[in-house]
Amino acid sequence: MKYFCSNKDREGSCYIEFSNITNEEFWNDDSMFIEDELMGEIGLTKVIKEVVPSFDPCGAPITINQMQWLRIKEAAENEELCWEALKEIDAWAEDNLRQNQTFKILGV
Repeated sequence: MKYFCSNKDREGSCYIEFSNITNEEFWNDDSMFIEDELMGEIGLTKVIKEVVPSFDPCGAPITINQMQWLRIKEAAENEELCWEALKEIDAWAEDNLRQNQTFKILGV
């Protein structure tokens, strides 16, 4: 993967975690991670904030549902690198939405 990584592949701790865990524990092996700085550079932070204005990469975790995920993907279509990154985790997100109806994004 170019943008996201697994828990075992991450280096350091400045990552945003996309988690399927219902509680708010960090560094889960089933989560997907993207470096905080990279997320901003490719426009993913901006896209998520368009859909979930309360999102703060350094703030409280947010919960994403199916409708929000679809809106995030739609907003990302105009941001080439952001769209590319979301395609990397789309299958992961859709699986979690099917099983749990939501997933969380946990900040740094």
